[in-house]
Amino acid sequence: MSFAAFKMMHWASGIEHCAAGFITHSAADSSPRIPPITADDLDSDWATSNKPIGSVPNLITAAANVLEVYIVRVQEESSSSLAYKAAAEPKGGGVLAGVSGASLELACHYRLHGNVESLGVLPNGAADGGRRRDSIILTFRDAKISVLEFDDSIHGLRTSSMHCFEGPDWVHLKRGRECFPRGPLVKVDPLGRCAAVLVYGLQMIVLKAAEASSGLVAEDSTLRATGASRIESSYIVGLRDLDMKHVKDFIFIHVEYLSLLTTYKL
Repeated sequence: MSFAAFKMMHWASGIEHCAAGFITHSAADSSPRIPPITADDLDSDWATSNKPIGSVPNLITAAANVLEVYIVRVQEESSSSLAYKAAAEPKGGGVLAGVSGASLELACHYRLHGNVESLGVLPNGAADGGRRRDSIILTFRDAKISVLEFDDSIHGLRTSSMHCFEGPDWVHLKRGRECFPRGPLVKVDPLGRCAAVLVYGLQMIVLKAAEASSGLVAEDSTLRATGASRIESSYIVGLRDLDMKHVKDFIFIHVEYLSLLTTYKL
């Protein structure tokens, strides 16, 4: 009988991987707010800003074997007496435009049985009007992949799929080598159609995302609209066969190549 053991001798003191994604809520949900601190009206409970702030994504961080998901609570610029101070400070852009302050609220904290080699967020691809949530993709040595999604019933993350390319059935992917200088590297299509993981040097694993109408998602329209992105199938592509000799080439062409795979459903 074989088993695996993992023990962290020294806890991580710095963030190694971070990403942004709609994990605990969808892009169509309202942005979490915090009460403003104003000088004009101390009895006011919420900000009244003329510039609406869009939904703010979650912050996902990984430090060694520690995975955390934060909710970003934003505070709008609402007080006229503080306008001179806001004008002197640099303005933020994007989803934080019009925000005078923000705080982080810890939503999930996990100690995993292995160090996270790379982290990616599989977006929903703007499906169903942005009501679907994103998923988290984690990779571990030597070729282990986990896809996580947020479950409201337990108010935490749960595993939607696991992919392991180790053992006797996949020993040919190593091409006779036992050690590799780097762990798996994950890259995600910005449109949420698929993701790719570089393992064993020049072996690319393509993870095709399931469509909203596929059988992997609940049949009920409400559940289908609020569900998270999931992985439907996987493919293995040898980059040596495509004359890819450097990892840098993989990083530059992965989006175009993955788009062809999903378009023609190879």
